Amino acid sequence: MRLSGPLSLLFLVGLAAGSWWLAQRGRETRPQGAAPVAAQPGYYLTDALLEQTDETGRTTLRAHAARAAQAVD
Repeated sequence: MRLSGPLSLLFLVGLAAGSWWLAQRGRETRPQGAAPVAAQPGYYLTDALLEQTDETGRTTLRAHAARAAQAVD
């Protein structure tokens, strides 16, 4: 059986639409109104150098830490 040009094009478009529809059915969707989940709770640093400056920009405090973390509230 040999399909003509327009008929084979229609068949391929239908096949593409059907495969797209099947792929969309399996996706899990987030409920409406749900807030997105944060990727990281708080902060964490490794080999950190923290500096505090005054109004003029001069360094008033410098701290080095191998590891630092912020507690989650």
